[in-house]
Amino acid sequence: DGEVTNASFDVTVYDDGPVTTDYDGTLNNADTTLAGILDYDLGQDGLGSVVFSLDSSSVALTSGGKAITTVSVDTDGDGLENLVGYVDLDNSGTYDAGEEVFTIAPTADDAVDGTYDITLSADNVLDLPSTPVELSFSGISASGPITSVDVGAELTINAVDAGTVVNASNGYIGIGNNIMNDSPETVEYVFNTTLVNDVQLDIKQVGASGDTISWETSGPDGTDSGTLVIGDNGLTDPITADYDFDTLTFTVTSGNFKVGGITYTDVGDPQDVLMTFGYTATDGDGDSISSGSIDVTVSALTPTSLDPTGDLLQNPDSTDVS
Repeated sequence: DGEVTNASFDVTVYDDGPVTTDYDGTLNNADTTLAGILDYDLGQDGLGSVVFSLDSSSVALTSGGKAITTVSVDTDGDGLENLVGYVDLDNSGTYDAGEEVFTIAPTADDAVDGTYDITLSADNVLDLPSTPVELSFSGISASGPITSVDVGAELTINAVDAGTVVNASNGYIGIGNNIMNDSPETVEYVFNTTLVNDVQLDIKQVGASGDTISWETSGPDGTDSGTLVIGDNGLTDPITADYDFDTLTFTVTSGNFKVGGITYTDVGDPQDVLMTFGYTATDGDGDSISSGSIDVTVSALTPTSLDPTGDLLQNPDSTDVS
């Protein structure tokens, strides 16, 4: 009958966006995995990408003394990228499988809603920095030549060759007298409380510089040996062995000098390493979260644990309507 009725109604279109919860945590280096550092949901728009970066670290990261480089890789093209910290073992300038030190990776491929873990390699181990120790011979007196002298509880200095003795006087410890001579003289340093490495002698020259010693180390994992050229007064270059050690023996092969103390690395007291990772989570139509941050502490002493309180982040578009 031709009647017309006019009306209006509202249509609300909801554009969701990524939602994440990230968790700080501690990973004991005797373990391999800290699970669930990121829980993400990219929403109804589907997969876009999740990308991690290493933003900072408390120390320069190394493995076996070799610098660690990071690279982001997506092995299956699903947009969920792995962050790999690696050492360039073959000096190729690029990352190759088997060079991983740590990896941040999704727990499932092609997952719109999923989690990420961080894993440490059991082969290429993340170095934890050790405490430098300075030990002075000042005030040590042997009360005459004897076969061994204790420097506190940390160090015992022994004569090695038959008929030789240790002599401490005026802040220096040597063989026979308080000088190490190239007769040749040999001395043994035994570290009583810990394993060490990177030993430096604090020397005072007796005559010209350019003295040399031959050295040997021994510890529970093996032995090593080498030579060291001694320059001017002060700390020598470090005696760095392939294996951490508790015994250092050295022989003066040329020159004469006094030793007034040592500096060494106490590898039995490793320090924690803090790594801060950033991440961006993006859904299928480009909405993203780009301010995410996760702190992971790698420790030799603290047990592995995940902070139970995570940080919830939500893309602003998740609340927009049009």
